[in-house]
Amino acid sequence: MMDKKMWKAVSAIPNVISRVVGAHFRPYPIISDRCVGCGICAESCPGKALEIKNKKAVLSKKKCIKCYCCHELCRIEAIDLR
Repeated sequence: MMDKKMWKAVSAIPNVISRVVGAHFRPYPIISDRCVGCGICAESCPGKALEIKNKKAVLSKKKCIKCYCCHELCRIEAIDLR
């Protein structure tokens, strides 16, 4: 029979695996050609991963925290998740 410490360690494994694997396989926002450069996505991005260049949104994957605020707030649905 497992003692409490061992059970706690064993039961934590799925959570750790889920967090690590989930972080690598969550989709990134993808800016489509429909983008008109309104800037709502860039203004709402808590990670400051979006900026407007040449009237289009540009995403920095390095800064993206995958919160998907940009996807939710885009009025013309120009941001897809893949």
